[in-house]
Amino acid sequence: MIKSNKIRRFLLHISRYAAIVLLFVIATYWITANHYRADNVLAEVDNTLYVPAGQRIKITLSDSTDVWLNAKTTFTYPAVFSEKERRVSIEGEAFFNVKKDQEKPFVVCSGGAEMRVLGTKFNVHGYAGEELQTSLLEGSLQVYLPDIDENGVVLKPNEQVTINENTMKVDKIPYNDYFLWTDGIYSFDNEPLGNILRRMELYYDVKIVVEDPSISNWKYRGKFRQRDGIDEILRMIQRIHKFKIEKDEENNTIILSKM
Repeated sequence: MIKSNKIRRFLLHISRYAAIVLLFVIATYWITANHYRADNVLAEVDNTLYVPAGQRIKITLSDSTDVWLNAKTTFTYPAVFSEKERRVSIEGEAFFNVKKDQEKPFVVCSGGAEMRVLGTKFNVHGYAGEELQTSLLEGSLQVYLPDIDENGVVLKPNEQVTINENTMKVDKIPYNDYFLWTDGIYSFDNEPLGNILRRMELYYDVKIVVEDPSISNWKYRGKFRQRDGIDEILRMIQRIHKFKIEKDEENNTIILSKM
């Protein structure tokens, strides 16, 4: 009788441990399955971020990739990347420092083109109505038009590709200080004033009217802080090239004319 009681107590202990183990297995399965489903749901949810005129921001994505966004840029990205690739899209300008992942290529979509990388540093200038330009600083980058040419071009460091009406042109990067915009500095090297003014219109969301076309051909070299604002930047340029500045506050317009 005593021996039977011991056996029953032993079996009871065993059954309790078995129940605990079974419960642990079920809980682990449930957590894993739900975590997997949650990740899949998050991978299907896109976040959209817009940077106002005169501003810039830096964000870090879920894979530890760093992205700097310039003024008037719209950036779309998933909360969690899918299992096969890391895909984002941009309208505007962004600088990417991509976290290397051999299993998951990083793909940037902009202006009908795609850029595919594993790990690298590159800049994308893709504002609506302008030529799309991608500049590679480190690593390797494939730029292609998925609807026309899936091979495209493969950039080497210090090369850039400009896409205009489905035509791709590769050149050397002429001026690396241009990318100082990520630090809030706009830098120009012997640039026609017309090009600078178009950038200022874009970055500060203002209309600039040049009454004398010859003003647009003047060359300028210099650096401006983004936080200086359009008024101060024009005054600094005015010290080198003499022109008059008039403001139409009602229509958000700046008018330049010769003195």
